[in-house]
Order: sequence, then structure tokens, then C-alpha cells
Amino acid sequence: MNFIGGDRFFIEPVHSELSIFEQISDCFNQVNNRANVVYKLNFFVRTSSYEDYKSIQNYVSSLIHALFVHRPVLLNVIAQPPFEQDVILEVFTYNPDWWQIQEYGDEFGRALGFRRGDSSFLFGQSQANSNRTCQEQSTLAFEAMMRLLQQTGFPLGSVIRQWNYIENILLVENGLQHYQVFNDVRSAFYGNAFLENGYPAATGIGMNRGGVIIEFIAMLSDKAVSVPVDNPNQVAAYRYSENVLVGKKGIKTTPKFERARFLKTEEVRHIFISGTAAITGEKSVAEHDASEQAGQTISNIRRLYSSGLLASLGIGAHVAKPDHLRVYVKNPSDFQRVREVCRAEFPGVGAAFIQADICRENLLVEIEGEVEL
Repeated sequence: MNFIGGDRFFIEPVHSELSIFEQISDCFNQVNNRANVVYKLNFFVRTSSYEDYKSIQNYVSSLIHALFVHRPVLLNVIAQPPFEQDVILEVFTYNPDWWQIQEYGDEFGRALGFRRGDSSFLFGQSQANSNRTCQEQSTLAFEAMMRLLQQTGFPLGSVIRQWNYIENILLVENGLQHYQVFNDVRSAFYGNAFLENGYPAATGIGMNRGGVIIEFIAMLSDKAVSVPVDNPNQVAAYRYSENVLVGKKGIKTTPKFERARFLKTEEVRHIFISGTAAITGEKSVAEHDASEQAGQTISNIRRLYSSGLLASLGIGAHVAKPDHLRVYVKNPSDFQRVREVCRAEFPGVGAAFIQADICRENLLVEIEGEVEL
């Protein structure tokens, strides 16, 4: 069970030899509400062109409108290809007996508000996908995110989890890397909004096309609590030195996110694990060995819910493991070995394995997830 009383799970097409549109329909046919209600669908898809991507977006939208005609569902199509088929569907559900739900948005972003007593959560997403620079698209995506927050009365500092998908994340144009450009825009929008309670847990990951997509979760509550979780073996990303930032000197800003965040509500205790890679201190390790990087990444993740850390959060002895994982692998040739490592270390944990560029050239693997305590 997740923190809004539902589930989060992955669906793969039964027949991977079908066309991608048939695979998408296959995934739709497998959606099972499991006594809860679907509120969000993420499609991770293989695309060959911008036109292909738009066709898939339009097709999925038509299916959504037909299947969920009487209730709002957030939809995201992410151009990150799975390894053994053309599509993987990620399904999010909630308990309708717990929450009142309301829809917000415009052409650039949509959000669903969940309210229960004095607690409110906002699940939102924005996308800028046009023939513009990375800076312009990042700015438009953040502006759409800000409009959703303002429309719903959530301050920027209430965001506790964020996903940032950046087209060609490692591409350098005019001496500026896309990821660094995104970080500079993010820093400008964040300002001092997160000084009081830390930054969101976040993932910053590449995609083949689609511009810039931002997904986020914000929280307002007198009863729920969310605090940052740190890994003592890693330098906080927002404290990186210029040695690991790519771009012209004097204008580089650091990635503004926490390694994880702990969330405690009346019903559940939950840890959001940010996108995590094989970094110790602030340096990448095992640059040419994806298996070793996967092992180091998992070690970093485990430190975020170690017994000592849980004790510092007021949680007694507890055997914990991720409830689900997204595993991003840069090179297809590393997929099988990385999957073996993950399955050996986290047996029985649902995981989606997706091809994507990581935020540094020398990083081959990134893993994110959530832990229910």
C-alpha cells in the first residue's frame, strides 16, 4: 500500500512482437483497479522520431478518454525505451474511501488534488515540448508547474518529490550541457523556497525526445510530516563543487534535491528514494563496470533506510526493502548484468528496466524507488 492507500505497479505487454500500438492496447487491457481507483498512468515507450512520439501520445490519450470517461487520470508518455518490449505501463491507484479528489490544469500542465481532513496532497505534471532551447523548455515547464501550485494554494516549498525528464540530457550546445542548463533554471525558480525544510527528493534523467517533463508531489498537512534523509557517504547534491558540474565557470548552479525524503502520515511511513547512482563523496566510481556501479548504487540506497537512520527518525528495529524500483541503464549491452544484480539484491521487488542517459557521462546506472516502513 502506498501513502494514499493504493498501489503502484508495472504492466508489460504479453506479446512483445506486436506493434507498439497493439502493445499499448494490451497493457490497457491488463489494467486492474484492484478495488482501488487509477489516478495516474506512465507509459515508458520506444520512439523513433518526434512524429512517432506525438502519434503515441495521441493514441494513448484517446484510450484514456474512452476507458476513464467519468474520472480524471493523469497521463504521461516518456520516451525511454524498455529493453524487452516497446512499452511498459506504470499504474498508480488510490483508495477512494480516503480522499476527495479535484482536477486542475491547463494545456501545459495538469494536477489532481487529494484532500482528507486537514491533509492535502497535489500530484502534478507539466511538459514543454516544442522547437525551443533546453533553457526555454525548462523555463516553460517550471512556469506551468508554478501555475498549478498557485492555482491550488500549495507553496513551492511544499513539494516533497519531483521527477525531471530532460531530452538529450548530456547534450552540450554552445558550451552548455542540457542537465546543467536545467539545474540553473531550477535554481532560479526555487530561490529560497526550500530553506526551511529541505529540497524535494528528485530524479533527473534523460529521455530521447519530449522536451522537458516535470512531475511532482506537494503536501500540506498539520498531521503528516516530511523531512530530508541524507546519505553520509555522499555529498549532498546541492553542495557539489564545481569539479563535477558541466558548463562555463561562474554560472553553474548545483542540482537542488535531497537523497531521499521520509514521509509520515496517520496511516503509513514512507521513504521516497531519489534517483541514485554510483557516487561516493561527489565522485563517480567504477566508471567502466555497470555491474559494479549497480552494486554501489544499491549500497547507497540501503543507507537511506538503514537501521541507524530509521532509529534517528524514531522507528525501531525494522526489516525494510523497496516496494518497487525504476532501474535506468545507459547501454543496452549492460542490461542483463544490471538486472541480475538487482534481482539478486532485491528478490521479489517489482522493477522496470529502462534505457536512458544518466546525468553524468561516466554513470551507467541509476535507480530510484520507494520504501514502505
